[in-house]
Amino acid sequence: MKRREFLKHTTAVSAGFFIMKDTLAKSKEPVYGHNNMRYTMDAKWGQLNPAKNPVNDCHEMVQDKKGRIILLTNETKNNVLIYNKSGKLLDSWGHEFPGAHGLTLTREGSKEFLFITDTNRHQVYKTTLDGKILMTLDCPMETGLYKKMKNMYQPK
Repeated sequence: MKRREFLKHTTAVSAGFFIMKDTLAKSKEPVYGHNNMRYTMDAKWGQLNPAKNPVNDCHEMVQDKKGRIILLTNETKNNVLIYNKSGKLLDSWGHEFPGAHGLTLTREGSKEFLFITDTNRHQVYKTTLDGKILMTLDCPMETGLYKKMKNMYQPK
């Protein structure tokens, strides 16, 4: 066998060994999801001191254009926690959303905003990413408009 053929065959066999090793290797962590949407949980990601930054019922997470992960909790010590992709806490804010439940990230031109739904207060808040409340929307039932309309259609 010529040297060039020997190297070609040896390289192919070695590559095949490493490919098979990776293919047959099993993850040590539980695998979640199904089909092509499979992932493992990194138990060390985002570990915080629960006395300083407690999380109570994480209901929603979004990712902003900078790649930061924004987590919403109904814990009023810190309703919003902002992480980098590695799980380091960058910022936290919000003390006024006891029923924080829904979180939507919107883009208006080059700016991003959050809409936070509070099921206890029956309100939706539009905020900046650093927590400034720009707008508060009351639940239609709380505005009193429906009571007025109901009275309009009742027979006299």
